[in-house]
Amino acid sequence: MLRNELIAETANISITDTDGILITNGAGTKALQLKGGIFAIANSKTGSSWNWRTFGTGDGFTADCIVSGKILTSLVEIVGEAVNGVNKFYWDSTGLYAVDPDNANKYMKFSKEGLRGYVDGILRLHLGPYAEDKFGLLLRAPDGITTILDEDGILQTWQEGRADNVDAYHPLVLNVYLPAETISVHKAILRFRLQAFRAYETGAASGGGTSKTSSTTTLVVATSYHPWSNWWTLIPQYWLLPDFMDYAGGHSHGGYTGYQSNHNHNHGIPGGTLLAVDGGGSVEWVPSGGHDHSIDWDGGHAHSMYSVNHDHTVDIPGHNHTVDIPSHTHGINYGIYTDTAAAEVTVAINGIDRTSALGGPFNSDQDSLNIAPYLSVGQWNTVQIGSSRLGRIDSTIFIQAKMGV
Repeated sequence: MLRNELIAETANISITDTDGILITNGAGTKALQLKGGIFAIANSKTGSSWNWRTFGTGDGFTADCIVSGKILTSLVEIVGEAVNGVNKFYWDSTGLYAVDPDNANKYMKFSKEGLRGYVDGILRLHLGPYAEDKFGLLLRAPDGITTILDEDGILQTWQEGRADNVDAYHPLVLNVYLPAETISVHKAILRFRLQAFRAYETGAASGGGTSKTSSTTTLVVATSYHPWSNWWTLIPQYWLLPDFMDYAGGHSHGGYTGYQSNHNHNHGIPGGTLLAVDGGGSVEWVPSGGHDHSIDWDGGHAHSMYSVNHDHTVDIPGHNHTVDIPSHTHGINYGIYTDTAAAEVTVAINGIDRTSALGGPFNSDQDSLNIAPYLSVGQWNTVQIGSSRLGRIDSTIFIQAKMGV
């Protein structure tokens, strides 16, 4: 087309020292100007001035627009503006490149393999045919190996955590579910911190009840003995009972008998009663009338007594006591109370002890125990973290797994 236009077109030529050689078409709408070492081409004017858009020099060609049916890039390198000595954009026989002006090792490349992104020579992004029978978007981690996203799935990250008090019979339990869509487990990192047991109050309400003490066996208990020097005095108010009494010598207990207040009395045999006489016969009883009997009394005195060395043996049969505890409450005292810290920590996964395999038992905080080989896909995974004594454990499990779609 351009060839035909060149054949059909007429030309006007002028030569001056100022403009050099100026060639215009017959219509005066296009021009070619040649000067020493340079030429310029225009296809329009603004007023009387030509709009020069294409230039050629000994250094190369510059044009606002290049129209071509075919450019053989194996013979041509197209280079963009250089920044800090780095070409931001270029095109050669291997592909089209866009380079980070601040880092020449970070660039994008477009070629028949698709669009690829590199950092320090490591493929991080690939859009196109990234593997046999695989087409789409591929994203990789900085190691260039771990796949974050491809047509099969995406790498997901989450964390399970819990803190609780523990002892030798009550471990901390963490439950992690890996769905059946899990393609692979990239990481499963167990971390825990060993802390002191913690409570927040003391005291509680009680509903009462009946408590039975433990039963005892039969016991024989010997009491202590009284020494000879332990003398006793019989005092009317106490009436102590000694083991032995020594008499106080000759004496009498004085007093007299009588009836009511005047001490008069009789012996109670009715008058006229016949009393038998030894040897036969009888006599009639005659009451004597009121009278009294005089009793001599030598005054107040005491009886001295002492205890003989002895002891007592007491048999106590086996028994127990039943104690009734009525319903009651205890006041709650709020506060933070701490005790011992967890120690000799063990790890069991899905019922299997993995302590030794992980390098335990543990007496310090851990932050990088890889338990990925012990987890199963398509089920709940139970992780039990135990302690040999009362304490508290704060634990997390960090998971990175590639999940299918």
